[in-house]
Amino acid sequence: MPFLTKNFNVDEGATLTFTIFWKDPNDVPINITGYSAKMQARDKQGGKILCFTLTHTDGIAINGPLGRISVTVSAERTTKLVYPKSFYDLVLTAPDGVTKTRILEGTLSVSKAVTV
Repeated sequence: MPFLTKNFNVDEGATLTFTIFWKDPNDVPINITGYSAKMQARDKQGGKILCFTLTHTDGIAINGPLGRISVTVSAERTTKLVYPKSFYDLVLTAPDGVTKTRILEGTLSVSKAVTV
């Protein structure tokens, strides 16, 4: 089960940005220094159509001590989403390279653009 489920409305051809904070049950930030991150969007959960992939080196910024993860989905990538909605999740990998935690999942509901 993910840490958080969040559904977004996405304007096709526009940049989507959001930030989440990973905190423990006492609302204390979890230090994720040394973690890596990966986010993918697909046509459906477990789907074969990959819309895009983001990583901690391209589209995802991690502030370890604050437990902050900032995500930027470029305008080019939002044009690749499946209409009317795509599904995504965000996975953190611990510094050991083995332990993975799905901290976020949800849908990306697409509002079709007129001007792209």
